[in-house]
Amino acid sequence: MQEPDRLPGIESAHRGGGTPPHFASLMTAGGSGNGDGGLTPAFSPLQYDLTEIAGLDYLSSPSGVIAEAQQLAAQAFGADRTWFLVNGCSAGIHAAVMAVAGPGAGRARRRRQQVQHPQDMDNTSGSADGQTTTSDAGGQGAEPASEKPGVLLVARNCHLSVFSALVLSGLEPVWLAPELDPRAGVAHCVTPGTVAAALAGAAAAGRRVAGVMVVSPTYFGAVADVRGIAQVCAGYDVPLLVDEAHGGHFAFLPPASLPPPPPSALSCGADMVMQSTHKVLGAMTQAAMLHLRGERVSAARTSRALQTLQSSSPSYLLMASLDAARQQAAAGGAFAEPCAAAQVIREAVSRCSLVQLLDNQTAQGASNSGSSTEVGGSSHAGTSSSTLHGHPGSSCNAESIAFFDPLRLTLLVDRIAAVPAAAADGSSNSVRRCSGSSGFAVSEWLEARHGVVPELATAKTVVLALGPGSTLAHARQAVAAILELDRLAAAAPQDWAGGGVQAEPPHAPLAPDMVLSPRDAYFAETESVPAAEAVGRASAELLCPYPPGVPVLFPGERITPAALAALQATLAAGGTVTGASDSSLMRFEVLVVD
Repeated sequence: MQEPDRLPGIESAHRGGGTPPHFASLMTAGGSGNGDGGLTPAFSPLQYDLTEIAGLDYLSSPSGVIAEAQQLAAQAFGADRTWFLVNGCSAGIHAAVMAVAGPGAGRARRRRQQVQHPQDMDNTSGSADGQTTTSDAGGQGAEPASEKPGVLLVARNCHLSVFSALVLSGLEPVWLAPELDPRAGVAHCVTPGTVAAALAGAAAAGRRVAGVMVVSPTYFGAVADVRGIAQVCAGYDVPLLVDEAHGGHFAFLPPASLPPPPPSALSCGADMVMQSTHKVLGAMTQAAMLHLRGERVSAARTSRALQTLQSSSPSYLLMASLDAARQQAAAGGAFAEPCAAAQVIREAVSRCSLVQLLDNQTAQGASNSGSSTEVGGSSHAGTSSSTLHGHPGSSCNAESIAFFDPLRLTLLVDRIAAVPAAAADGSSNSVRRCSGSSGFAVSEWLEARHGVVPELATAKTVVLALGPGSTLAHARQAVAAILELDRLAAAAPQDWAGGGVQAEPPHAPLAPDMVLSPRDAYFAETESVPAAEAVGRASAELLCPYPPGVPVLFPGERITPAALAALQATLAAGGTVTGASDSSLMRFEVLVVD
């Protein structure tokens, strides 16, 4: 057990005199320092922009201070191994997927099982020729090189870096449909039932599953039943990879905070977890961590992947900030006031007549949460997660949500038909109508009028994100803004009532038809064609409509009439489609396939 209050990264960079900067304080407390590591007026970060010289260790093969800092991080987060990332959480996603890819990863798991449970291997359903049956979806059998590529079960609302990981690894996707919220117009989480159905389907098809990738928490604060999903994956001996980019703080939240703090993905049984430490824990932008627990994924393969992916000249500023962010979080107390501040805002919203919070009572789910899509577009039904695993969030109206992040407050503003309009004297006693874009209008007003800067706005929501630097004073500022907004919007003319964003259900995920694998699609020739000519062709673009934030097309998938209609309907309703080379959707970039 190492000393948790150590800062080996900063201490080694600081040797030679001066005061070591506490980067977490720099990032989260407005530049104020603390007693033993505070900033001075003469501080310049450039003096810590060092390189791999004697005494500073090497990120690609650490054995000194970086190794010590990573071990302290593993100890703090509950991991067996932790790697520092200098290319954001995306690098962790790439490395994790590469680490589980390839027949070698499946054979390594098979050998581990033989050593640990030799009696069970006598009854395994895997055959000598490498084919798998229902209980062998993990591909533990020896897979000939001529077999089809392995597959990654992945939530359709994943980060775009997952597509890049598929390109790098050569894996093919089996898409897991997240639960959609028809009111908020967002995607929530994937259920254990969805994962169980997909694993069973892959086993029946004789496909080797390299891993399962899910998102938890979502950008809107919804936390999946990771424990239930982990139990399903363990039954198939398949690694569970969790994109916990926005949940690095879960392990450090006060136990008595409200709502009850979610458990970390690692504590729920996830095998690999990626966290954007810069998002909530105060590290510098681009600094992140990758955690490993257990033996289902090879640490050596992970290190080798990161040696391929990360710079050989990493920034010591970024690594020192990771060390400081860990130390600040592990010391305790960093999230007491932020949680209290969030509760003050939560209580104020409960008194509003129009503004609401996304929570157990207001979250909604759709009936598609038990489906997944196999490679090639065939679908098979899932099993309701409630029939497999109970979880603390079972009272939530959305089946896929087990918890909500206490520090991410998603305001539902779909019932607001008008926002305050600033008068010439700066007052806000008049209102202006907003049609189809309440969230964007509210976000703009909150910042312009009260200096409250939301994390994100959609047509129906405004997301407030709190962190270690959030104070009760910040909360009072947000409360004043929200109460004024609600009061003035409620006073809008009666004939404007109901004029906000209509609660139309977001488009359900379409069954994709994969023409080329992500890797083949990435390297294929492309051309631009009119929309009418694009139907039937394979897309070269990753096209994602907002709402609900679930891609309709990934590169390599066929553009069907239904997909085109869904994208065009999003634009017609005032939404946006990201990833399109032509934002009007008059033309599409397609693959040239022989």
